[in-house]
Amino acid sequence: MALNDLIEQLRAKRLSEVSQKKTYKKESRRAVKPEVQAQEASDRLRAEVYKRIIERYADTIGLMEDKTIPELKALVNPEDEAVARVKQRIFDELKGENAAWEYSFETHFPLFMKAALKYCNSLKPVNADLSVSYWLTPSEIEELGAADPFDKAIFLCSLLESAGGNAKVRILELEGNAKHAVVLCTLSGKSVLLDPSCSDELEESASEEEVLQKHALEGKRIVKSLYEFNNADYADFEE
Repeated sequence: MALNDLIEQLRAKRLSEVSQKKTYKKESRRAVKPEVQAQEASDRLRAEVYKRIIERYADTIGLMEDKTIPELKALVNPEDEAVARVKQRIFDELKGENAAWEYSFETHFPLFMKAALKYCNSLKPVNADLSVSYWLTPSEIEELGAADPFDKAIFLCSLLESAGGNAKVRILELEGNAKHAVVLCTLSGKSVLLDPSCSDELEESASEEEVLQKHALEGKRIVKSLYEFNNADYADFEE
């Protein structure tokens, strides 16, 4: 029997078998188009090149990015143009179709605070994986639609201050020695904690100590407060 004839017989037999039974196909992962794979590879390579160049000058960049206490306070800037634009967008949302709407702190600040937290929480996380610290400006945050936890907290604090709130950025040490930034605000005699890297829901309690005790990030509890600041004040809890 010729080889081709044998192959055809085996194929016919197999077709006869599977036609009478329920069959299953192995699930395969959706294929990624070659051009997409090439773009992703190019992006990873470009990012790696940028990272190596930046880290080559890490010492110099670090000197420029390290902040003195006055410079740290200046990062909270309620007068910044990007902060003002985001503030106005939130005002427009609160205004809706009411042409006679005017901002009232007592009436509208609680709503503004929730909207500002939601905006900052929606910013994409930045994971630059660099050995140097850096700070994004408000305009960079607005343009990129992204920020790391520290910059998110600073932008949120600036927004709340721009709307008349009494807010400050609190830097915390979490379990595992991780450092994290949140925003504390006083409203109607209560202490409010806003964590734009964790949730768009605020937490409140009778005191700062109580609201901090309740808070956790990815299961990690707060070990201690390190320092806090806004555009007017700075306090170090380790001195």
